[in-house]
Amino acid sequence: MDVLKERLGPMIELDQVQQSTLEKGELLSRLRQIRILAGLGYWKLAKKAIQAVYLRVRRALGPKTSTIRQVKVNGCQMLVRVEETVGSEIYYLGGIWQGEEAHLIKQSVQACDICFDVGANVGYYTLLLGSVAGKGMTYSFEPVPLNFHLLQSSILINGVRNIIAERCAVAEQKGERQFAVAKDTGFSSFVNTDRGPIATEARVAVTTIDDYCREQRIPRIDFLKVDVEGAESLVIAGAREILRDKLRRPRLVMLELYEPMLKKYGAGIKMVLNEMDDCGYKPFVCNQGALIPYQVEHYSVLYNVFFTLTHREHGE
Repeated sequence: MDVLKERLGPMIELDQVQQSTLEKGELLSRLRQIRILAGLGYWKLAKKAIQAVYLRVRRALGPKTSTIRQVKVNGCQMLVRVEETVGSEIYYLGGIWQGEEAHLIKQSVQACDICFDVGANVGYYTLLLGSVAGKGMTYSFEPVPLNFHLLQSSILINGVRNIIAERCAVAEQKGERQFAVAKDTGFSSFVNTDRGPIATEARVAVTTIDDYCREQRIPRIDFLKVDVEGAESLVIAGAREILRDKLRRPRLVMLELYEPMLKKYGAGIKMVLNEMDDCGYKPFVCNQGALIPYQVEHYSVLYNVFFTLTHREHGE
């Protein structure tokens, strides 16, 4: 895999970068790299690369100013900003975007489950969870004002009554904190992620998972998803109580782990893995519809990492 990374250069991380144009020479280079991936049998990476090139072309041809569109994904109507990275991925790819992860959630989450979506953006996973756990509850957290209001509007459009959306960030300590809102809001975080220009900075309310569960008297969490642009270690630190409680902790956790962003917070993939291991969880990634152990060669290549309880923890 290291040799593969050297040969492909920045292509593997192409979908982590928002750019509005794709030069002809670069397009040809990307297509050659896709051929290398397919030839070596790395079909998931080849698929991601094809999607990334397609999205770059669509973004180049699409609107350059703020444009809100409605799209149906996973059976739910959503409002998205098509000029942004996440919005364009949802709008142009629909259910194909992060389809393996969505399929696993549909298989694993039960109707009466309690779910948390931390870093909800415009609500792709929030609405999916609200639909799958139709008799349970989904709690969604998003601090960026426009994304939060789009999320709220999508909840109203779908007439969903089992989702509670909170306009706040989640970290290791409750209070208020400075928050950098990126021009492409999916890259917003407590710090400048250097993945795009900062539009503004604002003070935002911050809670922890443990504090929120205690205050809202939430008895347990069955599924937890966290995607907060590198601050995942902070969220975990604020959820240690419930993650260690054998009667209340989630069966399944989904974290975005991307080394360059984690380093912004003085953390790293190995540090997060160790923290989750201490709580009794082992990491896996989706591959051809199944979960396979998360290995070093997957680091910062496959971003969405699932954690399940070990057999020992299940047995206790």
